[in-house]
Amino acid sequence: FEEALHLDELAVDAAVGYWRAKTQNFQNPDVFLEDYVNAGIESLEYDLGEEALAAVKKEHRADFEKRIHELEEEERPLAKEVEEKQQARREILKVRRKKSCIKFICVAVPTLALLICTVVFALKIPTVADNRFIPWTIGFGVVSFLAFILFLGLGNTFKNVCKIYNKNEKLSSTEAGQRLLEIRAYKALYEKLLIVEETEESSKA
Repeated sequence: FEEALHLDELAVDAAVGYWRAKTQNFQNPDVFLEDYVNAGIESLEYDLGEEALAAVKKEHRADFEKRIHELEEEERPLAKEVEEKQQARREILKVRRKKSCIKFICVAVPTLALLICTVVFALKIPTVADNRFIPWTIGFGVVSFLAFILFLGLGNTFKNVCKIYNKNEKLSSTEAGQRLLEIRAYKALYEKLLIVEETEESSKA
């Protein structure tokens, strides 16, 4: 079949025969779609050819329906497991994010106040003949510097906690979540195959 397809990429019998052999007569239909989960049904139709794809859909509709059913059976318990674990992590991360935010604000406000005081006293230095404002400026400047270092550290911690929280909202953040996304992607593609087939039959009728 491969040699025949090298001679004619759109040879229907060769294309259908190739995929029958490749998928063990469509007992393993995921092999047929694995390269098109992200690319979509249009790419499959373009690569295989409209006639060959129509023949595959017509002859192996039952195999595709069976595979959808199998994917749904696998999806239900996995979705429940993934969502429960995601929710448990979400509650923990919410508390952690709230605490980190409070700490960040508690440091940010006095840091800003100290910086303002430093600037105010620094601006007063040239307004008097003596050096009365210099010690105040230096004192506030040192404390502001130390507070700013703490501000940066807590700010970075808060940012990382937010990143972890946002990452948890994505199913792709865990292996189980990735598998769930994969199942849904395959199922959607199989359903599109069946929808296309139904549309074609309706138009012919």
